[in-house]
Amino acid sequence: MKQITVNVENEVGVIAGVTSVLSKNGINILSLSTEVMEDSGVIFITTEDEDHDKALWWLADAGYKAMTDETLVITMPDEPGALAKVAERFRDHDINIQSLHIINRAHGHTTVSLSTDNQDKARKLVKDQLVTTSNR
Repeated sequence: MKQITVNVENEVGVIAGVTSVLSKNGINILSLSTEVMEDSGVIFITTEDEDHDKALWWLADAGYKAMTDETLVITMPDEPGALAKVAERFRDHDINIQSLHIINRAHGHTTVSLSTDNQDKARKLVKDQLVTTSNR
């Protein structure tokens, strides 16, 4: 799966602007999360694989600073310590987690989207937990 990262100003209406661009162009958002850092912010978006490149293009066309990153999507038990165990596995194999988003919690499981500084090594490390990836 690929993630779109949009760097934005921290101001009223930014999320409405970004989501409106995608909506007007028929792009379905699978997940969206945001982070604010003083005057700026970051919006993380995933779409259907077939819509990814179009979403990236439409956002850039609308003037947004959008980039893409491959993510791994994994599942784990929805229980205390499950995420820590995954993070520790990466640490123990010298893999830096650059981005991590909990995208769903249901039926006793948590689904997480993450990117690292070594996706191939990370993919092998969590192959037993993979839900989906792009370029597998």
